[in-house]
Amino acid sequence: MYDGASLRIYVDGEEIGMIGAGGAVGTADTNPMTIGDTSPGFDEPLDGAIGGVRVWSRALDPAEL
Repeated sequence: MYDGASLRIYVDGEEIGMIGAGGAVGTADTNPMTIGDTSPGFDEPLDGAIGGVRVWSRALDPAEL
């Protein structure tokens, strides 16, 4: 979850990490979005370790997770 002040990572609804962050999320990048792959080459896939991913267009309240 990114709310403009911090980036939080959740697994199964539980927060497992947080770092301070700020600024707008860039949308002009032409690189593909990947989950479970390396950047910049996108040539090292993480096969079978991710069971599901959801992406929202807004920061969710922790209770919504």
